Amino acid sequence: MKKLLILLILSTIIFGCEDEKIVIKEVEKKYSWTAHEDFQYDEVIQMNSFSTPDRLFTLGVASFSSLVADSLNHPDLPFGGSVCHYINWFEQSSKLKMPVSTNFFIAYSEKMGGITFIPTKNPISSGTMTSIAIAKLDTSFLRFQLVPYYMGDCMTINNNNQALIPYLSTDNRYSLKLLLVDIRVKNEVQSKLDTIKTRIIKIPDVEEYDVISILSLNDNFYITTNSKTYRINTTGQIQEVTNNRLYRIVESNKVLYGIGGESIFSSTDSGVTWTKDYNIPYEYSILTYVKINNKIIAYRNSQLFEITMTQDSIKARELDNDGLIGKTITSLNGFGNKIYVTSLSGLYFKTADNLFENKKTEK
Repeated sequence: MKKLLILLILSTIIFGCEDEKIVIKEVEKKYSWTAHEDFQYDEVIQMNSFSTPDRLFTLGVASFSSLVADSLNHPDLPFGGSVCHYINWFEQSSKLKMPVSTNFFIAYSEKMGGITFIPTKNPISSGTMTSIAIAKLDTSFLRFQLVPYYMGDCMTINNNNQALIPYLSTDNRYSLKLLLVDIRVKNEVQSKLDTIKTRIIKIPDVEEYDVISILSLNDNFYITTNSKTYRINTTGQIQEVTNNRLYRIVESNKVLYGIGGESIFSSTDSGVTWTKDYNIPYEYSILTYVKINNKIIAYRNSQLFEITMTQDSIKARELDNDGLIGKTITSLNGFGNKIYVTSLSGLYFKTADNLFENKKTEK
């Protein structure tokens, strides 16, 4: 009798539960870094970016993009929206970071050493761009000498609308040369560009023909070759400033810091002379450094760090990268009240107030 009663109770429970359905709700995980919904499909691979007070520009493999504040409509979008994509008519490699600046960005072609300067605010209108064929200026032109994206921009633009472009030539042997180009914004309304001056600069040491890094800080340019670092000013004057490789150069509190292979160098005279300060782990030399809100941020692959640097010490604090893990970061910029990251997997953003959160440790 007890067995029969137990069976009856069990059957009642089992059959009574048949009408109840178990509903599983999928909850989408929210990350601290959010993927921008307008950068999918062809717009996923983004190589570089640059911000001005009213625009964020990004350069991708398929298109050049211009963003205004979320609350505004982009002037080139008749039906509204804050993001405008302009299809690239040129080939943008996924291996190179072409530079972007306030007034223009650069496209290139290996044929004849072709360089085109394209206005950022009017990248598609006919007659606004200006082009140069290096092979016509220098018949010994062989090919561009460009660093891969993970080593920084492969050409560079300073604050005076000057561009510096490295290339190899064959006079009697390989030699590294630099083309310095002065660009003028001819028409502010149409953003029309014009080339006003070009200068060819030859690296004086014949053995120095590899480019390790090329960058600009304020008005001046810096290029690191096989074993030396040179400074080029706005007139094209070149000066060897150290017989060391400076993989990266960043400014903090009016001091320039050069990150060598395993050393920190500093300069207090705008990069004319450099002093070795102390030794560091090699890993610092493979980071890319940018200034955000007057603080130094470094990145490598999907990691982010806040860097504190003085002439006595360097410290790194890893920042939260939730949502970026597995993504390869290619640039980082502040725009409005947000921080934007371009990557080989899209555009991501978070509020500027949350940029300096510590990386969360797994429990």
